[in-house]
Amino acid sequence: MGDAATCDEGDVLCTAEAAELLGVAAATLKRWADAGMVRCRRTAGGHRRFGRGELEEVRARDASAGPLEGWVRSRLDHPDAALAAALLAEHERVGCWSAVADGLGPVLAEVEVGATAREAGAAVTARRLVRALSRCCEAYPPRATAPAAYLVALGPAAPLLALSFAELCMRERGWRPIWAAAGEELEEALCAAVGKRGAIVFAAALCAPGDAPAEGARRLAEAAEGAGIPLLALPSPAHPPAGLPGRALRRFGELRAFMEAREAVISPRGGAPDPSAATG
Repeated sequence: MGDAATCDEGDVLCTAEAAELLGVAAATLKRWADAGMVRCRRTAGGHRRFGRGELEEVRARDASAGPLEGWVRSRLDHPDAALAAALLAEHERVGCWSAVADGLGPVLAEVEVGATAREAGAAVTARRLVRALSRCCEAYPPRATAPAAYLVALGPAAPLLALSFAELCMRERGWRPIWAAAGEELEEALCAAVGKRGAIVFAAALCAPGDAPAEGARRLAEAAEGAGIPLLALPSPAHPPAGLPGRALRRFGELRAFMEAREAVISPRGGAPDPSAATG
C-alpha cells in the first residue's frame, strides 16, 4: 500500500490524507516530515503515518501565521518588488530583521530541504527571496568605517538565503558585511584584521544528509582563532553537518544578541557601532 492509499485507523493518516488536511501538496508534507517540522512514524513498509492531533496543531499554528509566511508559502507569481514590500511590512510589524528571519524559520527550512534535493521549485523560491532581501538591504548602505562581518558559505551548496538574511541583520545594526569565499584570500584578510575591534566571521552551511563541511572549514576556524576574531556558524536546519567550526547559532536572534554584546565592547556608548572605534 503506498502513501496515497487511504488509512482506516481514524486518528492516524497517510500522507495524502494529512496533506489534504493541511491544504498542502503531498511532496511538501514529505519535505516537512524529513526536516523534522512535522512528526510522523514509518510503517513496516516504510510509508509515513501522521497523527491527526499533531496535524491539527500544525494547522492551527499556520492559521495564526502572519501574511508574509502565507505569501511565501503560496509562491505566487508576484514581482520581486512586491515580495520585498511584504518583507518590509513584516519588519515594521515585528521590529527587527532577526525576528523576520526567525518567524520564517519553517519556510526557510522547507526551501533548504528542497535545495539540497536539487528541486527546481525550491531553487526558484530561494533566488526570489534572495533578490527581495537584496532590495531590502538598499535601505542600509554600509559604512566603510563600520566593523566588518565576513559572510562565508561552507558545504557543497551555497546557503545564499541564510547569508542574505544575516547580511540584512548586520546592516540594520550598522555593521559592514563582506561576502567572502573560504580560502587563502579570506585567511589573509583575517590576518590583516588582527587588532581591529569588532570584526566577526559568520559562516553558514547548507549540506545534504551525510555531508560534512569541506577542509576549508577547518582552515577558516584556525585563521579566525589566530586573528582573535569570533567565528559564528549557522548549521543547516535540515541536515546539521558534523564538525562545523565556531559557535553554533540556532536562530538569527542569537546573532543579533551577539552583535549587541560586541557593540557594547567596541562602542563606549553601547548601541550601534561607533565608526571611529571600528578601526581602533
